Amino acid sequence: MTAIGVHLPQLVERPTAAAMAEAVECAVAAERLGYDAVSVNDHITYHGPWLDGPSLLAAAAARTSTIRLATTVLLPAVRGAAASAQALTAIHLLSGGRLTAGVGIGSHAADHAIGGVPFARRGAALEEAIAELRERCPDGPPIWVASWGGAAGLRRVARLGDGWVASAYKTTPEQFAEHWQRLGELLAAQGRDSTAFGNIVATLFFFIAADRAAAERAVARLAPLLGRDPADLAPWCAVGTADQVRERIQAYADAGAQQVHLWPAADPLAQIEALATA
Repeated sequence: MTAIGVHLPQLVERPTAAAMAEAVECAVAAERLGYDAVSVNDHITYHGPWLDGPSLLAAAAARTSTIRLATTVLLPAVRGAAASAQALTAIHLLSGGRLTAGVGIGSHAADHAIGGVPFARRGAALEEAIAELRERCPDGPPIWVASWGGAAGLRRVARLGDGWVASAYKTTPEQFAEHWQRLGELLAAQGRDSTAFGNIVATLFFFIAADRAAAERAVARLAPLLGRDPADLAPWCAVGTADQVRERIQAYADAGAQQVHLWPAADPLAQIEALATA
């Protein structure tokens, strides 16, 4: 059975105490409603304000007791591997061992410029950071590696990951199935057991609405915060009735997704409730 997680709402028009509090309340609500996990993404800068992921996850750890926590993903090369190891270890300990540490190369060049990491060598920088993470937190969380499905990225996942973080933001269910099959082949070539290897499909933006116009308005509000045109963003989102959203989740499940993490496009607390109780 595919586990369902919730992304905490980090994209906001303006960072405020109220926005931070609402994000943490989403974690509390997700646990109450029976979701399997909550997760955060990571940017230092972006097209709009971005609430800090590790800080939110630490607050969520303190307010919850059973729900799994995940970074989907953290950018250890940008943040610095030593500082990232310290933060991940703290969250893992605060949560009683509930953390999955997803890490990735990142896709936003401005993040790397701020971190002093040449964007062209972000893959090598991540591999160096993973080695340091494993050295600094040997009793810490499992380290899952992200890839959108490119050949080099999947090879990195097979060599260095305890699991794979995929993204619905860039991968259709059909593409995910192809990449999952290829990853199984790469794991076998490494002498690793693919049946014991986990995956997450992250960043599936969703919005449940009674009519299409309301769903389109939610996507239109979200698109500028992602630097996207609403028409280009809409096909990558799960919007419409509850049944239509569940159909999209099921498509990833049928393709082999073990976890699907959904991100409310707007009205996060109401949307988390709507999906859980529909």
